[in-house]
Amino acid sequence: MNNLVPENLINSIPHFKSQSSDLLGLDEDFLKKQLLLSEKNKNIMKLSRGEGRINILNSVIRLPNILFDWGEKSMHSFFQESECRDFLEPDVVNKEMLFRLLDLYGKDLKYHYNKNLKNYAPSESPESIANIISNAIKKIDSHNDLLIIKEWICYALHTAGNQVFKEISPWVSTSMGGDRYKSAYYFGAGNRRYTTSANMDAAAIKKFVILDYWVPIVDEKYEYRNSDYIGNKLRSMGIPWYPNRHNEVMVKYALFPHQLIGYYSFENGELKHYFINHHYLEEWKKSDNFKIGDSVYIDQEYVNFSSNSPYRVIYSKVGRNFSTAGKR
Repeated sequence: MNNLVPENLINSIPHFKSQSSDLLGLDEDFLKKQLLLSEKNKNIMKLSRGEGRINILNSVIRLPNILFDWGEKSMHSFFQESECRDFLEPDVVNKEMLFRLLDLYGKDLKYHYNKNLKNYAPSESPESIANIISNAIKKIDSHNDLLIIKEWICYALHTAGNQVFKEISPWVSTSMGGDRYKSAYYFGAGNRRYTTSANMDAAAIKKFVILDYWVPIVDEKYEYRNSDYIGNKLRSMGIPWYPNRHNEVMVKYALFPHQLIGYYSFENGELKHYFINHHYLEEWKKSDNFKIGDSVYIDQEYVNFSSNSPYRVIYSKVGRNFSTAGKR
């Protein structure tokens, strides 16, 4: 899959699309050059996410006024009411909340242990892991460390298939590094175990996209976390966790539109086009000195939040702080 090496994939783009049919008069070679330059920008980390869920493709990805004005939110943005909403409010955590969350986790711990933890904590049992987490909560007073435990348990409940948390996670999962498009390709196609020829064939017959995103290097721990950090932090608390297999980077709450460059669109195993964020075209139209990683301002007070939008919760990010801007 050499075509999924970042430089190769960029050079293989057959053509660009955007909300503006003429790309605001910008040359496609110029756009490829900007994507290639972003690979060398030392101030940002390029991230990719594969997305092939039909409901997300139809309700978010295929609607540029939603994707590029509001971004792709974490799944709990779709819920208006839920018994676990308070667990997922940005930066809100306390020990009482964590013990309630741990009670929920306990119902699914055996499944999660057998699926993800058994090979990495063979001397432990589901019951002993629950006790380890409980003791860690009792001992820790750091708000940031308690927040990591909260977000981890929410993630664990999500992956364990808990009915309350099944479609909810406070994170948006992405991949980094030179293999990020390869990981995103198979996640988008719904084949995480992509080493077999059968799964590779299945990937080739599905419509999906690879989202192209960036984060500032200096904003790690505020805006995103490398999964290596999360795993190491949990292990330092005595909580077992498994290795970071896919160079995973967990982005908090949303892929925000001002950092969402565009997406690669695949069908039948073939790259059809690159759909580029119109806000970036507007910046390049103003100045060809603009580069990916520079600030893009989207005043959402003037963005139409249409009634057919799937989102029920809108997050605000001011500097390095997240909050809930509104619910409906």
